[in-house]
Amino acid sequence: MVDEIIDPRDGGHPVDDFREYEPYEDGDELIMLKSESIIELEDEIPFEGDPMLGFRYTTLNNFIEAESTEDL
Repeated sequence: MVDEIIDPRDGGHPVDDFREYEPYEDGDELIMLKSESIIELEDEIPFEGDPMLGFRYTTLNNFIEAESTEDL
């Protein structure tokens, strides 16, 4: 869940040097997430099958239960 969207040049955020991240461009903003909405996976999802090209949409449940990237 999004907490706030801020201009990184305003400061007061946890990102030290936002310009070092690709593909940052002037005018981009930081999306700050609510910490209670972040879920850490217990295990990595192993890569299998064809490369993932572009965006893939799924449910949180499918993401958590995926045994490989082919399940996504």
